[in-house]
Amino acid sequence: MTPKMPSAIKKITLNTPTFNGDVVEPTFINFFYGRNGAGKSTIAQAIGSNTGIDWQDGKSAADYDILVYDQDFINSNLQNYGNLAGVFTVCDTNIEIQKQVEQKTVDRTYVCRGSRGYGFAAYRNRYAY
Repeated sequence: MTPKMPSAIKKITLNTPTFNGDVVEPTFINFFYGRNGAGKSTIAQAIGSNTGIDWQDGKSAADYDILVYDQDFINSNLQNYGNLAGVFTVCDTNIEIQKQVEQKTVDRTYVCRGSRGYGFAAYRNRYAY
């Protein structure tokens, strides 16, 4: 059998309340799958935070732009665009811009339609995104 191509990460040692000293030895390409509680998110967090990582000689986290596609990544970089199913705003900068556009739309509506009995601050608080 042909030996597997090594990863830049020699091993990952998980030291959490659930996984005490458990070791993962990744290869060049890895897919982590399993039932809930199997440790997929724990491995992702270890890689993302460079905790418990033993790098190959001459390698370090500084050599790579490490992106872990997990729930934290999704929450920071993807957001639904209004009520349009399957349409997303990508990256935290664009999400912030989208929020500003939505708020300015609320502000514009206030100016165009009138306050309907609300002061501007109360109107904005009621209809703000």
